Amino acid sequence: MLTIQELVEHYRGLPERYVDVLVEVHNLVALVNPQAVEEMRRQGVVYYDARRGGPVKAGICQVLFKDKEIHVAFIHGALLPDPQHLLKGNTYPKRFVHVGSFESAPWDAIRIFITLHNDLDVMAIQTRTNIKKA
Repeated sequence: MLTIQELVEHYRGLPERYVDVLVEVHNLVALVNPQAVEEMRRQGVVYYDARRGGPVKAGICQVLFKDKEIHVAFIHGALLPDPQHLLKGNTYPKRFVHVGSFESAPWDAIRIFITLHNDLDVMAIQTRTNIKKA
């Protein structure tokens, strides 16, 4: 993973609240999966487990900067339990948590989503789904 200094330097032109959220997500991902790959993209940062695949198959989460919003996104978020109905979005299966500020973010839920999404076995889910359709 990148260092916090590298992240902060790369995104220094963004509002501080974006960087604060990004650093916290970086720290949560590092706790859940220290081997995670972290890629800086134009619209944010993508985290995935390269031992299992790329950003889609083995995605952990994304931090996306949308106009004046921050989204912590999960490429297969529709497969996650969401009893508090925090996951938003209508692009199946991708879902996101809208984060207005560091202080207002539901950090406990985001940590759980990161953990669960990290543990998703997308191939097994797809195989079970295909078997049921056959």
